[in-house]
Amino acid sequence: MNAVPLSRKLCIAFLGDSLTVGDGDARGTGWPARLMAATSPNPKRMHCYNLGVGSNLIADVANRCQTELAARLTGRDGAGTALMIGVNDALRASATVNTVPLDKCTLSQDLSQIIRAGQLYGTVVVIEPAPVLPSLVRDDGGTGEVILMKLNEVNSILGDVCASLNAPLILQSEALSKNSEFSSALELGDGLHPTADGYDVLADNIAKSPTWPKFLSLVAN
Repeated sequence: MNAVPLSRKLCIAFLGDSLTVGDGDARGTGWPARLMAATSPNPKRMHCYNLGVGSNLIADVANRCQTELAARLTGRDGAGTALMIGVNDALRASATVNTVPLDKCTLSQDLSQIIRAGQLYGTVVVIEPAPVLPSLVRDDGGTGEVILMKLNEVNSILGDVCASLNAPLILQSEALSKNSEFSSALELGDGLHPTADGYDVLADNIAKSPTWPKFLSLVAN
């Protein structure tokens, strides 16, 4: 991973759900702290705000993002927002009990609200949610294969919204689904959250995307 030189203090807010928090991670940091440590050469010159909330839907993040970003990024010169969200929307849409179908219009509006809120304070980058284990079977009747189908729909919505708002999107779902180390970490986890090794893979995959260093450079300089 290539570190990005910093000309000023870097303040990145990471919005998301339990995958951002790092559920299942024995180190208790999730992927944001790993990613920042790997791509920033000076820990004293960065703030990593992990704003993940377990079970959050896209709508939940839309409802809280303005207040949370304002509290952390107001007045910061080197501010940016990274967003990874959508897996819980896919989970609900794939359930056989209390199913809530994906509403493309509403999801697009909520995603637009989040991105615009982040753009008030600087650059925003959106990251595709990580895939689940195909063999996953949930108590609500949802299966991994159906969840992955719904995640593809979420990713399509992400792509459309990012294109309309000129927000960079890091593609990773397909690459992670083919990564044997990430799949093994999901198997050792609960099928939705990987173990620590999986969070290593997740952070490494994002860091290697050409979009991530470009995002950091815009924020830092």
